Amino acid sequence: MESKICELIKTVSFSSLTDWKLCPFYYKLVNIDKLRTFTKNIWTVYGGLLHRHVQAVLMDKVQPDVSAKKFERVWRKFCGIYSKQVAKDLKEGVDPKKFSIPAITIILNIKDKFTEQYGTFKVLETEEWLREKCFEEFSQSFVGCLDIAIQLQDGSIVIADFKSCESNYAFNKFKDKYKDYQLVLYKHFYARKHNIDPGNIETFFITMERNPNSKNPLKFCRVTSGGRKVKNAIAWLQSSLEGINGGRFLRNKMACYKFGEKHPCAFCKTPYCK
Repeated sequence: MESKICELIKTVSFSSLTDWKLCPFYYKLVNIDKLRTFTKNIWTVYGGLLHRHVQAVLMDKVQPDVSAKKFERVWRKFCGIYSKQVAKDLKEGVDPKKFSIPAITIILNIKDKFTEQYGTFKVLETEEWLREKCFEEFSQSFVGCLDIAIQLQDGSIVIADFKSCESNYAFNKFKDKYKDYQLVLYKHFYARKHNIDPGNIETFFITMERNPNSKNPLKFCRVTSGGRKVKNAIAWLQSSLEGINGGRFLRNKMACYKFGEKHPCAFCKTPYCK
């Protein structure tokens, strides 16, 4: 069983690890049986578009005002072309074009906000892919994509993940240690890839609120990632791989309606999971 799974599962990511934590059987359906559940919606498009513009400004590939105008133009065009689909993802009467307001504020002020938070900094990379072997006893590699890595004036490094969200409050309300493990694991494998001291790396979530009324839609949320937390994250990764490679794909019936009756698991009460 283990050798067969190793052939099917060559990599693990933070996303797939959270699938495993949610329900091992769900993990099997998605990652081994290849039953896809992810579909794009207005928020995934919005977040991806804003990510690209913010990163381009920080990399000095485009001026903030030019980027802000382009974002607004592209967003308005998207909302027009896909108006029916957009309407399904929003409450009745909500104008999707208003969500360009906080995005423009973020794009125009991103460099100043970074300087205010970190002082003098240099962007090392955006969208950097990690692919590092997890453990000697398992064949799988950990993969992940860093939104941004910067170097500060004192030589230390900050790796950060941008999170588009309804509000910073909502983001933090549902954030737990496992969500933090995303950045903790990124730090561990980034340090290994570049052969640098993990103690020289700090980790941040950077929330980008889409609330049109937000006065400060960009916020920096530091994630502690010291030795003990790294050790705990690695232990979680190892125990997950032990279960995956051991073929322990048990159903977690408590996860069927974890996100409420209106948002059941995609496979709930289907032929795949009765």
